[in-house]
Amino acid sequence: MAQVKTSTETGLTQEQVQTRFDNGQHNLPLKPLTRSVSQIIQQNTFTLFNFVNLALGALIVTTGSYKNLLFLGVAVINTAIGTIQEIRSKRQIDQMSLLAASQVTAIRDGKQVKLDQEDIVLDDVLILKRGDQLPVDGVVLATFGAEVDESPLTGESKPITKQLDDELYSGSFLVSGQITMQVTAVGEDTFTSKLALEAKSEKATQSQLLDTINRIIRVLTYVLIPLGIALFSISMWRRGVYNRAILTTSAAMIGMIPEGLVLLTNVALAVSARNLAAKRVLVRALPAIEALARVDTICLDKTGTITTGHLQVTQTQPAPGHTDSELQQAAAAVIYALNDDNETALAIKAAYPQPTHMQPTSTVPFSSARKWSGATFEQQTGYLVGAPEFTFKGQLDDATLNAINQAATQGLRVLAVGKTSQPLTEHPEQLDFLGLIFISDELRQTAVDTFAFFEKQDVQLKVISGDNPVTVANIAKRANLKGADAYIDMSTVTDHDDFHDLVKTYNVFGRVTPEQNARSSAPIRIWATLSP
Repeated sequence: MAQVKTSTETGLTQEQVQTRFDNGQHNLPLKPLTRSVSQIIQQNTFTLFNFVNLALGALIVTTGSYKNLLFLGVAVINTAIGTIQEIRSKRQIDQMSLLAASQVTAIRDGKQVKLDQEDIVLDDVLILKRGDQLPVDGVVLATFGAEVDESPLTGESKPITKQLDDELYSGSFLVSGQITMQVTAVGEDTFTSKLALEAKSEKATQSQLLDTINRIIRVLTYVLIPLGIALFSISMWRRGVYNRAILTTSAAMIGMIPEGLVLLTNVALAVSARNLAAKRVLVRALPAIEALARVDTICLDKTGTITTGHLQVTQTQPAPGHTDSELQQAAAAVIYALNDDNETALAIKAAYPQPTHMQPTSTVPFSSARKWSGATFEQQTGYLVGAPEFTFKGQLDDATLNAINQAATQGLRVLAVGKTSQPLTEHPEQLDFLGLIFISDELRQTAVDTFAFFEKQDVQLKVISGDNPVTVANIAKRANLKGADAYIDMSTVTDHDDFHDLVKTYNVFGRVTPEQNARSSAPIRIWATLSP
């Protein structure tokens, strides 16, 4: 850890940066996430199938009958198909890895500059916002309601609130607020570099079909060796001609090897990969197509998958004793104070102007566990915006609950706005209900056709969302999702409930917490995300 804190206003000077580069104290790029070309060639070349054919070919070469080596063409074509496909995928994945290496904001010479992750040096001052992944280790210099998800490192899904001088680790994510950090370790010196590489490394794709073929070849190899020796011995004993004995024995053994099956399998997989590529689907390895064909369940989110994620405020409903203006001003004050850029925040910003006379003194960023965000302003007046079920649980009258349920049946997202004179805590008290804000989401044009396709393929779809289950279910109905009526509010589910039964019974899961999200995916055979 750096012994002297760098100024959050000036950061490092260009001279200090150059000194650290000269000393090798910069963020060296991580190792490639894919195998090298030589490794791909070796893996596709040095196979049992090729060894058996090569051994027979070598014996035939000793006879000088080169025309009988045509069977090696099957092995060459088979090897070429797998090698070319994987090298092609490797290059595309490497290009995407470069695009995924997003730039970071640093302060140098008193100015904010954009840097590639490889240009980060020790003691650099970085500014990270909600959704950013920490590229290096560091320590907190300033925080603006920052909460960090360290689950990739610790397995603990609950966000951790970071205070001044708290340590930060690469590989974790900033899930709320904003943070200014000083870099304390770069490159291979980061505490989590090896863990991050392990988490992102390429996993071997297993193919039941190819494994079965290889097992057949392996068994045949054990049978062919003594059988070949016996055939060769008998031929030599009867005729005594070496060339004839080799050719006769080789012909018999080649006929026992499923050459055509291996070739046709790889050709079929290669053609499938080609067809998927035409639909802009990247196949990393040929066995992935076989795995795709066995998918029977797909889990997907609502926002950005079923819907476009382009939200719009449709109406407001102030509570008795309050006005539309007061409701809108309170919601806008919270959103502008937090300066979030998520879709809900953008929808409210587009609908309401920023209250210039309200200056925040503290903020509480949105958390998926709390389901609300808030801000405190001058004279200790606090406002919060969040899900009605969590912010005003048991406090709403029947008319308000009916309005919420009716909006949910129309697929609208509902936000409750409250006011308090008490400090905003995890469970705020003495809340004054100001009213409701209704937000609509646009259904993705391709959703109906996509879901119809999966239904024809007997693939079951399950929607997992943090939104109101009634809202999610009704949006799923608009997309003609089969079984959308089978929904459940996961806020009513305890840790003792059997998630296997829940997965079998329900297709729409609403108000899902991060912990439940991880548990609900475990009983499902295949976890996938539906791309736009």
